[in-house]
Amino acid sequence: MKQSNSLQIQSESDGKVLLEAFLPGEEASMLVVMDGSGYVCLPASQDHKREFEGDKGRNTGGMGAYAPAPVYTDSVKERTVKRIVEPMHKALSSRRIPYRGVLYVGLMIDEHDDPYVVEFNVRFGDPECQITLPLIATDLGDVLHAASVDKLSTLNVEFHDKHAMTVVLAAENYPGPVEKGREIRNLPDSSEDSWVNHAGTKMEDGVLLSNGGRVLSCTGIGGDLQEASAKAYSLIERIELAGSHYRRDIGHRAL
Repeated sequence: MKQSNSLQIQSESDGKVLLEAFLPGEEASMLVVMDGSGYVCLPASQDHKREFEGDKGRNTGGMGAYAPAPVYTDSVKERTVKRIVEPMHKALSSRRIPYRGVLYVGLMIDEHDDPYVVEFNVRFGDPECQITLPLIATDLGDVLHAASVDKLSTLNVEFHDKHAMTVVLAAENYPGPVEKGREIRNLPDSSEDSWVNHAGTKMEDGVLLSNGGRVLSCTGIGGDLQEASAKAYSLIERIELAGSHYRRDIGHRAL
């Protein structure tokens, strides 16, 4: 409180202080496709927000993620659907214009397997999207089209029994200000179960250059998380970008 009061001197304030409950536990992310007729919960994932290994350093937009997340057990899923997803769907579908799209549910799961909402977003998550969508066996276009015309409840959405991991290659000094325009070399070829997603890149005179903080993400798919991890890191280790960095412990809670 003393620290907060001292900050008031340096910034405009109405003198009021908002106290919020601290939520201990482990984070997980779940994407839910929904329309007025129903909803489909996609495999839950776990993002890594901190800059460095061991969850140290500054917060970022996400340095990597993996799915499915072991912390999201059957018990947690049941409670999440009953306490969060179903009430939210009921509230949204009762509106004159029901919500049709993707609901991002950011969760904190405590030691008793009780899920709490940290945030809602009406979009796919990044980097969660990179490792959730490849696990959908049903054509994604069919899923999204069904949601757009309120027929999601008639679609049987199936999933691959696989694991996925993505690792982000970040520019020097990210998440702070970064220097753009550095050449990216040795970009590896993609395959059916491993590929590179572009984020902060641009092509200039035939040369691939960095153009943002999170430059690329390398994704691997495997029968288990170890295999998915090996494929993702096999890609990112080959890429050359001056000053870039990435975390070497993505998925550490599950490996």
